[in-house]
Amino acid sequence: MGEAHDAADLAAAGLAAQPAFAVDCGGDIRIGGSEALLRPYEVHVEHPLTGERAYVLRLGAGGVATSGIDVRIWRDADGGFAHHLLDPASGKPAWTGLIGVTALGESAVEADFRNFVAWKHSGRAVWMRGASLKLTGAVLADNAIGATFASYQTSVEDALFVGETANNASTLSSGTPRRGYEFYDGTVGADRVKFVNYNGSASIPWSALGFLRNNGFSVSTANYAGALEFTNANRYYLETPHADKDGDKAAVFYDRDGMVSGINGGYVVPDLPFLITPSCTLRPEWNAYVCPNRYVGLSIRSDAENVAPLMLVRDGDAASLDLVGVPGNPDAAFASVIPGRRYTVQYAGAVPQAPKLYLDNVGPGEWVRVTLPYPQAPSRIVRDYWAGNPVVAAADLASLDASAGDRYYYDAGAGLLHLKLMPMEDRDWATQFVE
Repeated sequence: MGEAHDAADLAAAGLAAQPAFAVDCGGDIRIGGSEALLRPYEVHVEHPLTGERAYVLRLGAGGVATSGIDVRIWRDADGGFAHHLLDPASGKPAWTGLIGVTALGESAVEADFRNFVAWKHSGRAVWMRGASLKLTGAVLADNAIGATFASYQTSVEDALFVGETANNASTLSSGTPRRGYEFYDGTVGADRVKFVNYNGSASIPWSALGFLRNNGFSVSTANYAGALEFTNANRYYLETPHADKDGDKAAVFYDRDGMVSGINGGYVVPDLPFLITPSCTLRPEWNAYVCPNRYVGLSIRSDAENVAPLMLVRDGDAASLDLVGVPGNPDAAFASVIPGRRYTVQYAGAVPQAPKLYLDNVGPGEWVRVTLPYPQAPSRIVRDYWAGNPVVAAADLASLDASAGDRYYYDAGAGLLHLKLMPMEDRDWATQFVE
């Protein structure tokens, strides 16, 4: 199995420039590409005895390896049956009732770039694309931007970023802002990193942290910062989101230990009414808010219809967010939203007949309710990719609200479909596909 998974990783390396790819080497699978992060592949895991689908994984990057007693079973020297699911204590086939194993990981190996040094770059010193990457022990100084991670499961750790040193033999052009680390895509983060001398100002203020500018693509609400140190440094700055860049509007990150914002487990979010609540605090020097509440990722998509442009309207205060959709792909739109709230979708164009809703980075018991215009009662709604998880009609909205994500309510008089997305046990995501 190890050799097959290595082969899958090797093949994936040759496909790294492709927008999306899936490699299957006899049950060992490798998935990648920037578009796969937006439109994850479905990986179906078979029951090793019945051959029926036992589970569905949704994977935008990484590897899956499956083994079971349905293949590669033989007789040993004593005439008994043997297989390759081994008991680690004995090194022999395990006869414990275990009949199949599926392992999910970023890849067979993690690439660790150690002790990288870069200085005086007028653009970026480091740009990481891919998955399962780590930048460890780096020293990045006097760069316009230290590092941007356009990747998945990638981190910078135990590193030093310096905005400006005494080395003035050559300087960046006048007006060039300095930024240490930029979030993008995700999940990505910074751990045990020190930022020094990000306290100047140019076309925008300098900052230790920020997001990739002018971004129209999705970003993960699980992007994080932890155990950071700041010396003479403005900790964060976020440009005002552009109206035609949904990624700008979704740019939130998780402050794991409060070393950035002062709120342990808080989030730093754009200055948009749709993302803030009365409990949030404005940080004018960051052009952003610090909020104690959580954020999750909501996507609305369709395989063959446009969903964007659209507007999301939050319950209670009618705060709204206009979404233009993914650049070049108006069949997908995404937003960062607050869980435990209700949202209404207003389409600018025709109502999609087969919308697909996705909720990501969701905690246990968290939910989001979404109301969609829909011309007739749906023929079927499938939960988490599998027809064996049907979403059935509720008698009223109260019954829907009391459900665990396995009910919907259709208001025929108003032509509105009410959905509740809530993760099943041991999942941090939820989907509902309307048919």
